[in-house]
Parts: sequence; C-alpha cells; structure tokens
Amino acid sequence: PGEYAVTENEMQGYASSALSECSGSIAIGETKYCSFTNDDQPTILTVIKNLIHNNGKISATSTFSFLLDDGEESSQYFFDNDGETVFFVVPGLFYAVTENNAPGYETTYSFGESNECSGIELALGGSATCTITNDDIPACMDNLDNDGDGVADEEDPGCYIDGEEG
Repeated sequence: PGEYAVTENEMQGYASSALSECSGSIAIGETKYCSFTNDDQPTILTVIKNLIHNNGKISATSTFSFLLDDGEESSQYFFDNDGETVFFVVPGLFYAVTENNAPGYETTYSFGESNECSGIELALGGSATCTITNDDIPACMDNLDNDGDGVADEEDPGCYIDGEEG
C-alpha cells in the first residue's frame, strides 16, 4: 500500500506518454495497469534557398531546382516562393542535395560545419538543414575592354552571358 510511480527511459526518436494508472496510490490487493505509448517522431531534412541579388539579377526562388538523392533514388524538386522545402525522410539513409545549373549565379552550400550538402545521415526523430546560396554574378557591367581586343563585349574576362564567363 502507498504511493507509486512507473516511468520509462526515454529513447531517441520516440515520444513516450503514459496512458493510465502509472502513478498514484495503491491499496493492498488492488491491481492497477500502467501502459505507455511510444510514438516515432518524424525525421526531417529541410532545404533552404538564399538568393543574393546585388548585381542586377531578379530570379525568384521558384525558378531554381535541386536534386535530392537518398543513395537509392534521385528526384528533382523546385523551391517554393518562400525558398524552403521540407522533407520527411527515412532515417539511416545517406542524403545528398545538389542544385541544378544556375546560370549567372555563384552557388555555395552549407550543412552544419560543411560547405557541401552530402553524406547527410539522420537518426529517427533527427533533423538537418541544407542551405543553398546563389549570389548573382555581374554581367558586363563595367563596359571595359578587359581582354585587350579594343572592344568591350561578352568575350571580356569577368563578363557573364548565360552564366558562362567570356
């Protein structure tokens, strides 16, 4: 007779909740049933698009696409206008995110301490964020003859036409 409490050790990736009669008081000869529910938590990979428009480009995030590869399959996705795409992924696989060619932009990746978004492995209930930043490249804005041919044109170094340097 007296007070009692039954608890369960936490397990990563699961939310545990006691359903009934797991604490309180009990009398001699009385029977109580304690049960727990363990709910697996989603494993989430978020891909974020950052655009830096400081050299005249005006592309929207929705014009950019990327590939999500889980080691077994690679699928193409487009960013929403808000620049964030959230995936509920299978834990234990290795994920890689790569952007399709972005002409006129310098592309950089960040995932934690890394400057690439590959080899991302998530445990059950885990989460990670891959950020892709595109900074627009100046396109022939200096009107200078940078290659010495007497003409300021797309052949000059530092001049970009359709993402290709002259």
